[in-house]
Amino acid sequence: MNDICIPSDSSDTRPRITIQAGHSRRFRAGHPWVFSNEIAMEPETKALAPGSLVTVIDAGGERLGVGTFNPHSLIGLRLISRDPDAVVDAGLIAARFRKAAALRDALIGCPYYRLIHAEADGLPGLIVDRYGDLLAIQVNTAGMERLLPLILEAAQEVFAPRAIVLKNDSPVRKLEGLELYDRLAFGELTGPVELQENGARFLATTAPPSPSWPRAAASSTSTPMPAASPCRRLWLGRPGWWPLIGPRAPWPWPAPLPN
Repeated sequence: MNDICIPSDSSDTRPRITIQAGHSRRFRAGHPWVFSNEIAMEPETKALAPGSLVTVIDAGGERLGVGTFNPHSLIGLRLISRDPDAVVDAGLIAARFRKAAALRDALIGCPYYRLIHAEADGLPGLIVDRYGDLLAIQVNTAGMERLLPLILEAAQEVFAPRAIVLKNDSPVRKLEGLELYDRLAFGELTGPVELQENGARFLATTAPPSPSWPRAAASSTSTPMPAASPCRRLWLGRPGWWPLIGPRAPWPWPAPLPN
């Protein structure tokens, strides 16, 4: 679990960072990041802890939103909300979870999917994969690392999972000054978990690597479902782990179970 104590968020007490004059147009147009060379790096700004919640303002003092800030990263600010008065708490994260789940449930129809895909779902740097009643979470930014207790609280409130696994082993974390680790954050795991995709049933593991656990991704959903569907007839009935390598999945994929 994350040992960082998170103070209650408030737009009144939240630190502010300023976009330099002439550099806010891209952000105003909808881009979710502000790069470090676009930010006025005053001494108090540089002193902020990586991952701090901040209000972003332009050179004229207009408030443009709230996000997470890392003074040591090329991507200085990652936007969470365009509403500068938004409160970033477990309730906001739970609302993003519910919205994302409703969209996936409508499109996919079963609870096996990438639930949160970072900026696309309003939670920059956060990946959450859903395996039925199990969640695999990957945190790739200092901001989401600081919010991890709230993320876990929201996940348990919305989904009541039997287990939550933290798959924080992506090398990109090093760019944010974060350590790599795999950890069971909540519940119990006694073996591989089952998931379904395009009518096929799979076994996958989200457990930390060991000689008895084949290395697998935080999610088998990293290859698009339409691409996986034609392979179903080739996989069905062939037990074991197949070293299937996808364009975005340099890891073994689990072979499907017979229906």
